[in-house]
Amino acid sequence: MSSVSSPATPSHGRAARRGANRLLIGLVAALVVTLLVGLLAIAAYLRLTRGRTDVWTWQDPLLAVDITRVRSDIGVIPLVGDSATASVQEALAAGEPDSAYALLVYDTRLSDGERMGQLLPVARAFEQVQAADLAALSYQQMHSLAALSPTLSDYERARGSLDAAAGFLGLGKPRAARPILAQAEVLARYSPTLAPVQRQEILQRLGPLYSEAGMAREAQEVAMALRGPLALPDSRLAPGPFLPAFQGQFTPPAEVQAAELNRRRAAVAYITAWDATGGRDVQAARAALAAALQAEDAARQAAFPASLQAAASLPDRAAVLQDRIHWLTLKLRVAAGALGFTLLPQWQVAVDGIAAELVQTYDQLWDNYDQQAAQLPDADQVNLARVEILRRALLLARLGLYPTPSQDNLALRLAEAQAAAADLLPLFVVEEPWGDGRIFRLSEALEGGP
Repeated sequence: MSSVSSPATPSHGRAARRGANRLLIGLVAALVVTLLVGLLAIAAYLRLTRGRTDVWTWQDPLLAVDITRVRSDIGVIPLVGDSATASVQEALAAGEPDSAYALLVYDTRLSDGERMGQLLPVARAFEQVQAADLAALSYQQMHSLAALSPTLSDYERARGSLDAAAGFLGLGKPRAARPILAQAEVLARYSPTLAPVQRQEILQRLGPLYSEAGMAREAQEVAMALRGPLALPDSRLAPGPFLPAFQGQFTPPAEVQAAELNRRRAAVAYITAWDATGGRDVQAARAALAAALQAEDAARQAAFPASLQAAASLPDRAAVLQDRIHWLTLKLRVAAGALGFTLLPQWQVAVDGIAAELVQTYDQLWDNYDQQAAQLPDADQVNLARVEILRRALLLARLGLYPTPSQDNLALRLAEAQAAAADLLPLFVVEEPWGDGRIFRLSEALEGGP
């Protein structure tokens, strides 16, 4: 007779249900813990992200050129030799901010004031197309000019600082704007060259920007300063600038002038072909332009040593070196593809060598300037001129035009030169943290920075 299983007792059923309930509760608890951990991780990420969105770290302006967005008929304009000031405005009018940016950042013939004036409309054009990083990079360059240029007037520095800070604030980066606002206030309070009406104008603009940057105490102090007569600074006016007098005259030899003219004509022919065909049939013009550039490079390479040796004075020798710098920077523009296309692949392969040659030529120029500074009539002028030289070198490094790996060394040497001229300088360049890097700004004290 087969056995039949007896049904489970009630106590066994309750135990099974309790086990199942415990398992379910455990699973639910594990799910809740997992969700909490996930939510906490997301919250932490968002806090970190929000904490970093108002931060900006120095970037090399030349490396930001997007060669895929440079229209080649515009990118070639520097090879024609036209003024970057007019070309940048034309590119912006054509709705080509990337092309305008490429024209601007590689140009070595612009004065500091011209560069400052061009950067602001470029930055605003990038804002209009939601290219926030490129807008910020343009404002970064404006600040570098305001802080480091040896030749800008203090009024230009102050206005450029306010425009750059307002730009960073408009991009939602108040922490990036704060040291730039501090620089503007230093200029308003301590510059020996600003007229009272200019000081008032700067402080009137500064107060609302301080408030927008979350600097309530500074905004209140500015408001209090504006209620009464503005105290005039007791800082002295230092002589200078010296660098303009360090540049002499140089006329390239006839063979270089002929090669340059041929290159300019070839560039015009390329633009004409591009306009006539919408860029579809430019191969012949492109090949002719490449050949013209190579011929000019060969002519310049052959003539440079003799031109340098024939220079009759240190200023004339400096002019030869500056002409060489203009050419090497143009060559670097071509090699980097900043025309909007690769014109000479062999230069593209050699881009690091071109940059190294450019650094070497700049170093020769700084040495030349230092020799000229040493010939000034008194020690005070020597010290002030050396400060100017180092500010110029550091400025060009921050603009990307002097691609030296030695910004730290330049900053250290500038600090030492300023210490030697501390009794003469009304304002000092100091550095402080900025994002993951550092910023240079003007201060009334040599130590500077918070």
